[in-house]
Amino acid sequence: MPSVVWEFLGKAVAFLGATGLTAAVIARWMAARVTTRLELGWKHEYDKRLEEFRASIGTRVDLVSAAVSAATSGHLAAQERRLKAVETLWASVLSIRDKTSSIIMFYSIMLPGEYPQVLKTDLSSGIPSRDKFLRDLRGRQCP
Repeated sequence: MPSVVWEFLGKAVAFLGATGLTAAVIARWMAARVTTRLELGWKHEYDKRLEEFRASIGTRVDLVSAAVSAATSGHLAAQERRLKAVETLWASVLSIRDKTSSIIMFYSIMLPGEYPQVLKTDLSSGIPSRDKFLRDLRGRQCP
């Protein structure tokens, strides 16, 4: 009898071992399939989000480049106006130089020996007082 029990126990352990091994293989295979499906689902979701993000970045880059080009063109227009104003101002300076004489100081019309005499002279005598100037101005008649 004990040999029958041992034989039965041996077959039962072999059966349970084979069943356990088969169940483990099936569980491993099912886990791999479920994992693959989940990864594909997540990958699809993330790829979709990535494409939306890239499109969003593309529109923002377009907006930024448009803003930069608008600012640049505005700056160029302002720079051209500044350059035109400087050219006009310089042309006016040259015109004034052509139409007027240079400043005449006593150094340019007197000899060096006459300098001390000029420095001692009261030059304000040739300039009329404020009151006399205003009287003369009021006395003039406009044509």
